[in-house]
Amino acid sequence: MKKLLILFRLYDKTYGENGNPETLAVNLCEDNTLSYSLYMGWQDSGMGCAISNLQLKEILPSSPKSFSRTSALRLRIANILATGVGSHYIKSSEILNELKVKVTAPKKQTVTKMWIGCIPEIYGYGVMVMECTEDEARKSLKRAFANAKRSNQGERSYNDSFIHWGGRIFEVQTGKHYGDDFCE
Repeated sequence: MKKLLILFRLYDKTYGENGNPETLAVNLCEDNTLSYSLYMGWQDSGMGCAISNLQLKEILPSSPKSFSRTSALRLRIANILATGVGSHYIKSSEILNELKVKVTAPKKQTVTKMWIGCIPEIYGYGVMVMECTEDEARKSLKRAFANAKRSNQGERSYNDSFIHWGGRIFEVQTGKHYGDDFCE
């Protein structure tokens, strides 16, 4: 369910303070995004609906996360409206609800081990990949080998090259020191 945060009453100075009246409603949606509704009024002369293309030079915010208070959001929207044309002048604005955004911190993931896949010295420089599982390392190494083979017109297959050049897939742990012979 949407929560109405702010109402802006807009007008076009060309037609006076009551010219081309419009209302911009700022809503907070359930998924913590902002939505906007623009309601257009009628001309006093009864000539039809007052349609306005605001032609804003900036995009209205879609997320409230960078605003701690509704008043800060109102100020930002007012500054963006000032870049527009037509009925973009603010006659009045009203904060109807305070902004209460649910911010959830991402879960911290700790990597304790990784898998390295390498074929040292192949094509003069070797191929090496790092992945989270042994299976992912094996698949990534095959893809990296295929890319290197295309670039270097290699003749051997993956399995032949893996054996010939001393390829390895092995586990490494974070926090442990490895020397120059890391992939040998």
